[in-house]
Amino acid sequence: MVVREHRGAHQVAIIARYNRGGRLEWVLPKGHPEGEENHHEAAMREVAEETGISGDVLTELGHIEYTFSVPGRRIHKTVHHFLLRATGGELTIDNDPDQEAVDVAWVDVDRLTGRLTFLNERRIVEMARDLMAEFFDIAPPPATVRPRRIIPMLRRFPSGLIPEQFRDADAEPDKKPPTPYELAQKLARAKQPDTATSHSDSQESADSLPKDSADEPAAEPPSPDHTRPKIPKPSAALFEKHRKRNT
Repeated sequence: MVVREHRGAHQVAIIARYNRGGRLEWVLPKGHPEGEENHHEAAMREVAEETGISGDVLTELGHIEYTFSVPGRRIHKTVHHFLLRATGGELTIDNDPDQEAVDVAWVDVDRLTGRLTFLNERRIVEMARDLMAEFFDIAPPPATVRPRRIIPMLRRFPSGLIPEQFRDADAEPDKKPPTPYELAQKLARAKQPDTATSHSDSQESADSLPKDSADEPAAEPPSPDHTRPKIPKPSAALFEKHRKRNT
């Protein structure tokens, strides 16, 4: 992993290549030691061949082990990763003897994990991001703090703790806490009007009246005769006179 400082940012050189299935992958440059090379020498040579950038090894980042299959056998590989400081050169893929790389690019270290294809290389970059503060003028990444999701509880907590609105001040300490069903029944009763209290209030208001007004009988409704006007009935002589006039 070769890093350069450019316009106040830190960039890493990565290469693109096609895998056996024809899929394009963005990866860190790497390769095999040749002859009597050690891991440090092989890392500097492979970076220069695949990216065109020369660099010096600063520290080891760790290693990755994986297994893959080829026709007829399985291969186990161990890849050692190093952090390098770029000292010169220009981006190019023309020096790669295997011609595996099809493209090369500088990518800001803060965006590198979103560009690399493989998860294990993204983890190597995260490790390198923490170590870069020792070799470059760069601050370590801020700690990621995820806010906790607060869910209001209207019933008993799983631990057995009862919310304050459901607590009984006179309850015995050794008494078994009520179940959620009992708490729901208690809440429902608290919301209903108390009929006994309203009946006692009406009785109390009747008792508070003076005795003379309380003992006074209620007035009776007027009879139908009082509500109608009095019309005098015709006499027999007047009826006879009226009959003779019509005949």
